[in-house]
Amino acid sequence: MPLQQFGLGFTNALLGCQNLNLGGYTSGWRVPNIRELLSLVDEREPLGPQWDRTVFSGAPLSSYWSATPVAGTPTSAWIFTFTPGIFMETRDMASSAIVRCVHGP
Repeated sequence: MPLQQFGLGFTNALLGCQNLNLGGYTSGWRVPNIRELLSLVDEREPLGPQWDRTVFSGAPLSSYWSATPVAGTPTSAWIFTFTPGIFMETRDMASSAIVRCVHGP
């Protein structure tokens, strides 16, 4: 699986990141939590808040899984949609979204 994978259900997103072997790192990859995704927002973008396109050039403006489950709804997780005018919402874990794996604790 590459650093970024399209159209995965939540469980496959988790497994894909856990099994990622990239840049000499064979372990330590994971799905980012919702706070980590929020930290990528660039509010200076002229079209409205979105992620920094200089850092994430070529990354699609779309919905990304977070590892943060929805309190009281064990079958849903928070997703973050990077488009002009970003937003968060919940999504059933059986549906699909993009995952962008991160490395670290």
